[in-house]
Amino acid sequence: MKKIIAIGVVFIISIITISLIMFINYSNNTVTLKILVTPTNSSIKINGSSSTIGIHHIKPGNYKITVSYPGFASQSKTFSVNKNSTKFVGIILQPNSATTANFYQINGYQEQMVEAISSNNNVSNSKAEVKNEPIIKYLPYVGPSLQYTIGYKVDPNNSTTPYITITSSTPQGRQNALSFIRSKGIDPTFLNIVFINQQPSAY
Repeated sequence: MKKIIAIGVVFIISIITISLIMFINYSNNTVTLKILVTPTNSSIKINGSSSTIGIHHIKPGNYKITVSYPGFASQSKTFSVNKNSTKFVGIILQPNSATTANFYQINGYQEQMVEAISSNNNVSNSKAEVKNEPIIKYLPYVGPSLQYTIGYKVDPNNSTTPYITITSSTPQGRQNALSFIRSKGIDPTFLNIVFINQQPSAY
């Protein structure tokens, strides 16, 4: 009897261990994909398979999403995703017939969806823009003896363009900050830099 119980316990532990390993592997190798489209009842296909609005968990790789609805011009987007990342895809279909010309003006909810998608697209674009700016990977940076600090922000009125902030209370500190940027092989004249004339504080 004890032998049977022991075998049962080992079996249960094995099942739990395998399930835990599978869960960890799944969690470490999936991408969170958020889809928003309007009209909201459009046909959505990802790599040819039907999908829906909302949050999905997909594997890393290359994807093509196609959205269509009668009376609107179909749209397709291709994108690549890496593991442990998130991706937003927002698509606003444009009317292409007389019967749908005023669709968004007379459908308040759909008009709200247009605003939500546009807002999410702006956030996604700003994150991508920041990621692609070479100097960003070195920031924030604190100069020797807290002489200057270099950081970056995203302008809420122009969310696709990050700008660099150089904070220093002295002209020499500002020049040293520019020298630091040049030392990374980056020409500061091509950067959108805002100088803040005050004593910097550590990040």
